[in-house]
Amino acid sequence: MGSHADLVTVAVRWLQGTRKCSIVLAEIATAAGVIPDAIGWRFGKSELVEVKVSRSDFFRDAKKGHNVGFRRWFLTPPGMVRPDEVPPGWGLVEWRGSCRIVVKPTDNPGSDRGAEVLILTSAVRRHHIGVPFDVERGRFQTMAERDALLLDAPAAQ
Repeated sequence: MGSHADLVTVAVRWLQGTRKCSIVLAEIATAAGVIPDAIGWRFGKSELVEVKVSRSDFFRDAKKGHNVGFRRWFLTPPGMVRPDEVPPGWGLVEWRGSCRIVVKPTDNPGSDRGAEVLILTSAVRRHHIGVPFDVERGRFQTMAERDALLLDAPAAQ
């Protein structure tokens, strides 16, 4: 099945490859007030992927009002969610060693472009100040990861 972190990496690769998104970010905290598991952009339109590894998490998240994502997807292990349980407008992708689309989403023209600009602005700022970025995982290094590396580094003499 894989952990949440494993499936977030799957979501990043799916957005980069199959969905052909040129910019993909994972679990980036910003002033937008939302932390998408994975979000990518292709030709100016965003694709949001929320990873769910339990039914309870899926149903809790399905009730939330997500404000980002021109196209919105749930990525789950196979058979965890029935197609009729997917909220209107959302798509469902199952991970079976490869991604399989079960339900296609409808476009969400009401997505919060302002929140998406905040996410992109935060990413550009982090890049500008030199925060390391892992393209495979779609993630910037966190402060905790940076501090751990600094603690492990040999003392300068």
